[in-house]
Amino acid sequence: KDYIFERNSINQQKPQHAFEGFALGIRSLNIGLTSGIYGLIYLPVKECSKKGFSGLITGTAKCAIGVIVKPLVGIFDCLTQFSEGICNTTTYWEQKSTRRIRPPRHFGSDKTLHAYSIERARGQEYLYSIDNGKHAKEEYTLHICIENRVVLATNQNLFYLHMDSGQEEWTVPINNIHWIEKSIEERGIVIILKNYQSSSPFEAPTNKRVVFSKPYQIDIIFAKLEQIPRLIGDLS
Repeated sequence: KDYIFERNSINQQKPQHAFEGFALGIRSLNIGLTSGIYGLIYLPVKECSKKGFSGLITGTAKCAIGVIVKPLVGIFDCLTQFSEGICNTTTYWEQKSTRRIRPPRHFGSDKTLHAYSIERARGQEYLYSIDNGKHAKEEYTLHICIENRVVLATNQNLFYLHMDSGQEEWTVPINNIHWIEKSIEERGIVIILKNYQSSSPFEAPTNKRVVFSKPYQIDIIFAKLEQIPRLIGDLS
């Protein structure tokens, strides 16, 4: 059972390149050889202890088969893994060479070429990840990373996202924001809405949203939210 389990666990791994295929192949060969040699000693003793001399005969017959078959299977698995690794080598290095090192450049509404900004490029990447690009046509304004959350503003909406998945926790239209204020009680920035709204059918309508943050971050986040163009008039 251990031999079958170990062999299957190795065969389930797909080598990405020749070196990985060689390593997996050697492991397969090693399992075949060691299992065959181990069976040569263990099976006759085990069967003999159970059935006596007749068990010794059957155990020897079983181990004789195993000591031939298992190494042959190991050699076959070794060649298979190695050849698969060779076949995947080209694809692996092509993917490595074409993998994007940095997010795509951000272009504003005027489509003017500016110096590359990693911050704006990253913000645009967050925007494009929301709901499979549903808001990609909106114009990115700014974003703030707060632990495992992202506050992202466009010319139309303010999003509160999970950083890893890009999933929306809530979304507020910019034209529905009445006021923002710092709140120690709410542990962050409170966004007061003009009209009640809910982010899902399961949420009761509310007239406020909270951007949670550590106390020492509140002033920094508040100052950044003040940069949202359509809020400047309300906040000044």
